[in-house]
Amino acid sequence: VHESDFEEVGGEQDGEVSLVIREVAPSLAAWLTAWLDASAAASQVATLHGSMIQMARDSRTRIAAMTREQRAAIGLPATGWEQAVWGGLGLEPDSPDDAA
Repeated sequence: VHESDFEEVGGEQDGEVSLVIREVAPSLAAWLTAWLDASAAASQVATLHGSMIQMARDSRTRIAAMTREQRAAIGLPATGWEQAVWGGLGLEPDSPDDAA
């Protein structure tokens, strides 16, 4: 399997171009295998990302259930602890109640 691309090879004044052809896979089967492997990897990344978000939401729920004293014991402020924990992560509340 090959792919092609036009690439400028001459100077700016003469405007010469050349067709560049390069091999991307030794066979169609090899190309399809690589394509499927890349698709599987993307799926695994999406699954991992979803798991990480779920773990963060579970942690947020556990921290929200703590008393102010318990949160203070682990170094969180009485107010604004959500920003201290989630600030910069971009994890939005599932519902308005989650932000409380």
